[in-house]
Amino acid sequence: MGVIVAVVNGKGGVGKSTISTNLAARHACSGFNVKLIDTDPVNKSADTWVQTRAESGIEPSIARAHLSGKIYKDLVAEAKLWDAVIVDCPGDDGLETRGAASAADVIVMPVTTGQFDTWSLGTMGKLITQLRAEGKDTPVLAVLNKVPASCTREAAESIAMLSEMKDLFDVHTQVIWDRVAVRTAARVGLGVHELPRSTADDKATAEMASIYAEVFHGYA
Repeated sequence: MGVIVAVVNGKGGVGKSTISTNLAARHACSGFNVKLIDTDPVNKSADTWVQTRAESGIEPSIARAHLSGKIYKDLVAEAKLWDAVIVDCPGDDGLETRGAASAADVIVMPVTTGQFDTWSLGTMGKLITQLRAEGKDTPVLAVLNKVPASCTREAAESIAMLSEMKDLFDVHTQVIWDRVAVRTAARVGLGVHELPRSTADDKATAEMASIYAEVFHGYA
């Protein structure tokens, strides 16, 4: 049975697809069979990324699918076929997000600095609390993502705020800064660690590697 990783947040624009695609690429490059499932009914960013990768002939290949509605049973079935199923969820707490969170072995919750993201934590807190009430003690990792270089103070404050909610989730202590290399990789169907030397960014690669190591600890 493969591991199911759900990347969720009740708010859009926090970099869920960026985290999803980089986790998929790194796990595939580690020799595992990976399927990336996009559940966003509008943007389908992760699905487009996999398609771009396939059309460019990039190896290792990553399977893709788009699911919507009640997806819990579909995800459980997919996990029997793959070493890892990574689910990129829409920016809400609808059927797809709830189904993915219920099926997941690990939940990754990207957040960015700012008051609106603070408010979105209330929505995710309710979802996590509901999972706990149902007896699902799924580990949840909050990741401070897409942080502008000018926001070092805000990043420290956000990490401190997230740490106060340790009863709901663990906090990834490595901030993921907003870097050009991450956006460059996304456009061409690559994980940031796969960029050619001319456009590579060792810091961006190390930051994504730190998330991968924590998410797949015990599965890789």
